[in-house]
Amino acid sequence: MTLEKAKNQALKYLSYRPRTVWEVRIYLEKKKYDWEIINQAIDYLKQLSYLDDEQFCRLWIESRIRLKPMGKKRLYAELVQKGISPDLIEQSLIENINDELELSLARDLAVNKLIKIYENKEKIINFLYRRGFAPELIFKVVEEIFS
Repeated sequence: MTLEKAKNQALKYLSYRPRTVWEVRIYLEKKKYDWEIINQAIDYLKQLSYLDDEQFCRLWIESRIRLKPMGKKRLYAELVQKGISPDLIEQSLIENINDELELSLARDLAVNKLIKIYENKEKIINFLYRRGFAPELIFKVVEEIFS
């Protein structure tokens, strides 16, 4: 298999949504390309700025905050699954989510759930926990809502 074919397949794979270096590497491995060709294709895509794990991490966090709010713990887990290095994830979380924003997200989610479905503290606590918020933050939000 040739380098040009690997580049084209990777570009097509990237056309659907942004990907991490790890995701593209796994994709090309499944297509049975040699390590050398995979590395060259990834270097090519990095030079074109089509692959940038730092940018991917920032965009993923911004998208999740906007579309499906969740806490730092769950964001961290999702990004680890995408092959992002823990150090880069920590840095991106610090840069993009401060304590006030995370508290606001948890509060908004809890109030929305309370209004829509739940009238029970325990269900709200469990919901926020599943969304990856820290226990101390959850209890603070629940106290605000029910006091």
